Amino acid sequence: MNNMNNKKAFTLIELLVVVLIIGILAAIALPQYRLAVEKTRAVEALTLGKAMISAQEIYYLTYSQYTDNFHNLDIACPGTINPNGNICTTKYFFITLLSDAGLGAIVFDRTSAGLQYWLTFYGQRMTTLPGVIVCAARRGDSDEKLQRKICQALSGKTAPDTPDGDHYSINR
Repeated sequence: MNNMNNKKAFTLIELLVVVLIIGILAAIALPQYRLAVEKTRAVEALTLGKAMISAQEIYYLTYSQYTDNFHNLDIACPGTINPNGNICTTKYFFITLLSDAGLGAIVFDRTSAGLQYWLTFYGQRMTTLPGVIVCAARRGDSDEKLQRKICQALSGKTAPDTPDGDHYSINR
């Protein structure tokens, strides 16, 4: 019976300290992990968007106008295309072709779990922003800081390009 009392074991305080340390590490690591995952998704969208805007420019050179239908492009959208052909829904983005007034833009809309930012690719024929890619972060919500960090990482800029503080040009 005396042998049972001599067993070595962790005390309740020691276990609580370990749980507290794990909690602190998780609180530090989880936001950084989320940022890394979102940056990866944004870079994937950036690559796809560049290919799509190139396909849009090829279409323009052939037909002297931009298209608002994914089926007319030389690149497949990796998602579900709506019946009108102008919106493609992927796992993480809603991608919209805009050809109104010769705009020739493609918008990647990331809206999920309170997170919202946009990547807009402008065609070469646009008068104000020809060939520019813009990242816009939604303002005024709990994930505003994360959204801005994503745009900052894509653009390589710490300050926005507009006075309202939420637009970052990526290739200018």
